[in-house]
Amino acid sequence: MKTDQSPPSVFQTLLARSPPEFAVYHAHVAGLQYGEKPDYALLTGLFRERMRKEGWTFDGGFDWMDATGLAKGTLLPEEYVLSFDFVEEKEWNPHYM
Repeated sequence: MKTDQSPPSVFQTLLARSPPEFAVYHAHVAGLQYGEKPDYALLTGLFRERMRKEGWTFDGGFDWMDATGLAKGTLLPEEYVLSFDFVEEKEWNPHYM
């Protein structure tokens, strides 16, 4: 029996290509009722654990606060550069869709 399935949304595709912590985060936040507070310990713990697994340390700063060590065009809007290193052909090819 064939069923009609709509293609995944852009957001679903983004989640599928992201570390699993983002899907857990989204599921938790999306499941909250109006006025219900999120479990902040769970949410921050997800990313702290991911940082630990990756060997990253949290220095309290953000990349966009001091972008001197970053490749040109990575975060600053006035310097945006499209890099095809991170884009699959079917994602940027206007004739693909």
